[in-house]
Amino acid sequence: MNESWQAFLTNNGAHFDGNLPSWPASEHSDRLYDLSDYGVIEATGDDTVTFFQGQLTNNMTLITEQLGQFSSSCSPKGRMLASIRIFKRNDAYYIMLPQPLMEAMVKRFRMYVMMSKVVLTDVSDQFALTAIEGNTLLSTLGSQLSIPDENYGCHTDNGITVLRVEQNRVLIFAPNDTAQNLWLKLSGNAQLSNSIDWRRSEIMAGIPTITTETVESFVPQMANIQLINGVSFDKGCYTGQEVVARIHFLGKLKKRMYQAELKIDEAPLPGSKLFVADNEQSIGEIVDIQATTENTYVLLAVIQIAKADNTILAGSPTGVELSLQSLPYEFPE
Repeated sequence: MNESWQAFLTNNGAHFDGNLPSWPASEHSDRLYDLSDYGVIEATGDDTVTFFQGQLTNNMTLITEQLGQFSSSCSPKGRMLASIRIFKRNDAYYIMLPQPLMEAMVKRFRMYVMMSKVVLTDVSDQFALTAIEGNTLLSTLGSQLSIPDENYGCHTDNGITVLRVEQNRVLIFAPNDTAQNLWLKLSGNAQLSNSIDWRRSEIMAGIPTITTETVESFVPQMANIQLINGVSFDKGCYTGQEVVARIHFLGKLKKRMYQAELKIDEAPLPGSKLFVADNEQSIGEIVDIQATTENTYVLLAVIQIAKADNTILAGSPTGVELSLQSLPYEFPE
């Protein structure tokens, strides 16, 4: 973890359980998130766009200093290795993904670089990644710098990069000292929150987080990546593209991602299987799951479309029933 940032949070009231900070509940509904459980890869060099155009599902040529994007990295079999966000700051591109996947993804990207003019650097210790959610914080931040109106709009000012993402949330990326000053300005009107809280917010927004438990479990369309503008079907070749394109142009999607609520004493983990009654054959898998209240959880799960109207059970054919919820976006007919 970013030791400078961790020391700052500790000095300003955070209690750490391992690398995860926590704070007492406050009266504020707006949230200021510490995202130090996410890592950031900096990519520089003349061939950066061309290189990642062959590695990621979205169209890298569309990224500018004013527009970022959601994307994913796939295996040759079209299975997702990571779900990521990308933005451009000055002449560098920055790739955000969960910290536990950083080492494997940096190693994989470097394996493909070969003779390309691309330099990949883990800058997680040099910059702090935070986020805000809520109109009061958006107004406070907006009084100090420009926040783009469009989804995935990006803007950098005075060393601070902001990226507006789904559900009217904003990611903030800045050097440690600058981020500390901004945190102090925003924290008085916020419920201070950690990356687990952020992942719950991601679930509510219908945004999948690939974890170590679910690496290579889903093709992008199973996790609705195409519905959140994370796949380009006309950009050309990339690792896994043949499988992804075949499903889009020739195949019929048999699984997709749903949001659900689960009331249970002990929550299943991402990657846990889902069932229908009296059938030992799994019909789905949990993508991510986080608590909302005690013994109540919200989750995203990839489920067979043909079975989605059945009673879905967690863990076994005699498990606890899921209650499917509405996603903030619609499935195509």
